[in-house]
Amino acid sequence: MSLLNGTYKGVHIIGKFSLPVIRVKYEKDGGPGDAGSVAGGLAGAGAGAAAGGSVGGPVGAVVGAVVGFFAGRETEFGLGAGPYSDQIYWAPAHQEFPFVGDRNKYGLVKNEHTNNEYVGLTEFSQDNVSWIRMNVYARIGAYHILHEWFLSRDGAVMSRVGSKGVAINMNHSHHPYWRLDFDIDGPENNRVYVVSNDDWLFYSNEVNDTKNMARNKKWVVRNELTRNQAWIFPVSDAGADGFATMDVAVRRYHKSEESTPWPFAKGELGFNDNESVANADIVFWYVGHMYHEVGHHDNSFHFADLKIQVDLESWRVIGASGPLCYYPINHQLEFCRVRRDGRVWLHWKDNNGPWHLPVPLTEAQFARHGGRIVLAFYPINNQLEALTVAENGAVHVLWKANNAPWQGPVQLTQPEFVPGGGITLSYYPLNNQLEALMVDKDGQVNILWKAQNGPWQGPVPFTQSEFPPGGSITSTFYPINNQLEALTIGNDGRVRILWKANNEPWQGPVAISPANFPPGGGITSAFYPINNQLEALTIDKNGQVNVLWKAQNGPWQGPVPLTQPDYPPGGQIALAFYPLNNQFEALTIANDGRVHLLWKANNEPWKGPVAISPPGFPPGGQIASAFYPLNNQLEAVTIGNDEKVYVLWKANNEPWKGPVPIEP
Repeated sequence: MSLLNGTYKGVHIIGKFSLPVIRVKYEKDGGPGDAGSVAGGLAGAGAGAAAGGSVGGPVGAVVGAVVGFFAGRETEFGLGAGPYSDQIYWAPAHQEFPFVGDRNKYGLVKNEHTNNEYVGLTEFSQDNVSWIRMNVYARIGAYHILHEWFLSRDGAVMSRVGSKGVAINMNHSHHPYWRLDFDIDGPENNRVYVVSNDDWLFYSNEVNDTKNMARNKKWVVRNELTRNQAWIFPVSDAGADGFATMDVAVRRYHKSEESTPWPFAKGELGFNDNESVANADIVFWYVGHMYHEVGHHDNSFHFADLKIQVDLESWRVIGASGPLCYYPINHQLEFCRVRRDGRVWLHWKDNNGPWHLPVPLTEAQFARHGGRIVLAFYPINNQLEALTVAENGAVHVLWKANNAPWQGPVQLTQPEFVPGGGITLSYYPLNNQLEALMVDKDGQVNILWKAQNGPWQGPVPFTQSEFPPGGSITSTFYPINNQLEALTIGNDGRVRILWKANNEPWQGPVAISPANFPPGGGITSAFYPINNQLEALTIDKNGQVNVLWKAQNGPWQGPVPLTQPDYPPGGQIALAFYPLNNQFEALTIANDGRVHLLWKANNEPWKGPVAISPPGFPPGGQIASAFYPLNNQLEAVTIGNDEKVYVLWKANNEPWKGPVPIEP
């Protein structure tokens, strides 16, 4: 039973998830029912008839005489069975040879496990999470097979294969091979990471691998441009052995291999040609292992399990305004995020005290887990405003005034307006405007705005369809000529600039880089007062952090790489001006899962990178920073692999401290 063309919350995840084979190994090979012996050849003919062919009466009589004689008595004669490469026969089960009894029954069966349907479908709720179960009950000779898929509202995909029954009275193992053709945000640009404890590595070429429960080894399939991903968690079953020699395998997709997914007869998985699987269309194989000791619950199912968790947008860039903002009243620092429950949660501290426990600002299932939120301080009425994209794809606003309770959310656009939800939000002093930019579902940059604290207006598109929908975008107020400047990466991989001056109409886009960057990838910008510079940082397709800049409103320069290729292309970077020593500080999470720092002082060359944390954070993942005036602090927040919020900080330009979790 296969899952085809699956999406989760509008994001394409599944090309085809299937179970091409269940390999079976007994302690001793061979037997009267196996190919290679006279009786086995005749039994094979009988099985072929059971699978839809025909066989004459004399042959059937011989099968009945020979196989029937040995049935259930193989071990008495020192015989074994298999090995087998079992496949579910996709038709109702029938019984062609009653004299062989139960052993020649093949195909699907209706019973209580499947609600008396050939394909069972059940909806249920567990721990307040909605699930769908799809299953089939099949017969493969003496074996009873139960194959099930489970899909949850929060993005979990689980499968299990259960087997009961024996071909002979001998210990044996079953090894289901799941073929997982991931197409996360499309078939291209997918990459497989292996995560052991806090160490992240990716496979460059086709590979076979084994699990390591002691090191908490697991796998991540990620789209390197959009940062959407899925985790594959191993289960603590028997593990690889001399017959099934792997727990996972990664292969490059080929259509010919899909049309015949198991051409290896009784042998091990092949297709390993050492092809590149970095940023490619990949197939992930997961192998289960279930051991059946004869006499131990022979009439009960023995199960092997597969566990996948889809993880959307946790790593996407949020824009220069970011989810972290200093709020002058009561010297508050506020941070917003969307948890797995779909609520927007607020974390905050005041007067440089400890961080408070988070509180929810919305109902459950309001927004997508890991979705982007941008905050900006709006001087009129001392407002703090937040924009995010709800589950329905509409932009919403939340706000508070004079430090009163938060209000909203209020919908500002039509549903399905922004997939992914890349938004940037900036205060523009002329006419006391607050302006938000985003790329809509048609690939056009749009603007939403309010003036003098009036109602929000827009959205209004002002570009052609040249950008990835929901892609990252950053904006910064530039004092010279009262400009508001925005940068984003187009479909052609070039950084593009859009701008307005003295509150006149927006202009652009204009390309300011070669085509070296992932479309829609993370980009951040900030104003640097020395020499009136505007600087932007982004990570190119090779994994190097690059800088682009302009001075005194002259032409843009760069990009210039600042690092080795140690970072995920398109990953997030946090950038902030730190007044002490006129420093510019940038933070990002490298491929090693550590937070890395780059900096410059007094407009001298950039320095670093230097790791300022242990491993434990998703490469390219969410990170934001802000200057906090009390004690001259620079603070950064990020989300760990354990999904907790962590803070790092420095005071009076001393060394960085942390990370420290700010929630239980």
